[in-house]
Amino acid sequence: MKSLIAAGAVVIAINALVLVHVARNRAGDPVTTLELTERELGLDASPRELDQSAVTSLRVQWVDPARVGTDGLEPKSWFDEMKLAELGFDVHVPAGDPGAEEFYRHPPVKTAWVALEPLSESPARGLTAMDIATDPATLHRRYPTGVFIAPCLARLTYQRTPKPRLIGLIPQLLSSEIGIPRTCSAMLEPFRKLPSSRHLAEPGAAPRYAVTVAWGSQFEPWVTQCWVTNPATVR
Repeated sequence: MKSLIAAGAVVIAINALVLVHVARNRAGDPVTTLELTERELGLDASPRELDQSAVTSLRVQWVDPARVGTDGLEPKSWFDEMKLAELGFDVHVPAGDPGAEEFYRHPPVKTAWVALEPLSESPARGLTAMDIATDPATLHRRYPTGVFIAPCLARLTYQRTPKPRLIGLIPQLLSSEIGIPRTCSAMLEPFRKLPSSRHLAEPGAAPRYAVTVAWGSQFEPWVTQCWVTNPATVR
């Protein structure tokens, strides 16, 4: 019994800390806001979410251009050796050095913050990584408006061809879902019958909803409002 009481006390304490953190993040005016659509924040439910009776979050739809590439052969080069060094990666061995491939065979993975740019007219039809830094404040100073800032993992990769070089990759975001208020949950519930990935894949499909995302003092995002962009799609 005592162990159950102790475990319950721990849960209560953790929940209280979470609420304090959320309140601190949202205190005062938002640091920045951004309007996004279904292309950037998709309603693609995981098995866990499908078991729930209401929509509780939206999933960030994004791509790392270093994985996609601009010409099908070489990735974009903005996440280059200089950026890797800024993140604290050891890049003292030149990529063309005979021992470079071995030196960079098992580089560490680091945590960082990425700036994602909405590119609704691009093939990606979502958010595209455009810059990276060790902290969110740095990215906010560089891009005061118009970007989605999120924590991520960063990895150094040695590329042998077409010429030896070091590039950075972003394996994943550390926060890929954004919670939504109850008012938005009820509004978006009818759309869950047709997930965003399937809806937007249809010829001529347009986003069914849009949201405003705000970032607080801790650079954690939350949805402040949402609206249906095409009432005819509500069934």
